Amino acid sequence: MLINPEIWQNPSQWSDTESGYYTSLNSHNFKSLNLVFKVDVTCKSLLPSPYNSYQQFLLDTIMGLKSDGLNFKQISDWLRERKYKTPRGSIFQQKYVWSIYIKGKNRLDKLNETPTLKYYDFDIEVNKV
Repeated sequence: MLINPEIWQNPSQWSDTESGYYTSLNSHNFKSLNLVFKVDVTCKSLLPSPYNSYQQFLLDTIMGLKSDGLNFKQISDWLRERKYKTPRGSIFQQKYVWSIYIKGKNRLDKLNETPTLKYYDFDIEVNKV
């Protein structure tokens, strides 16, 4: 749960229960009062394997041609006419274009995914003077 810093720093905005707790805490001498919790961060894009410049060029070209309305067969023909080869040196076929497109799209989805945060095990540590 996130607490608005303005409310946290201004006890006059707290509810009666919170004000009573604040008063009872205030009557003791504390060195510090710490909120302790754990956070799990889940993210699929921490260590993606990098594309070399040729792989990135092919992906950008295929994505661009696909968005222009070409199908995978037309894209493979377009790449073959211009003497492009697959990253492993093969002649482009429809299935290679499809594979590069799908894997590249999945990779971009993972890289653009927002990490998820999970907060749990909240506790207050009190250190007296």
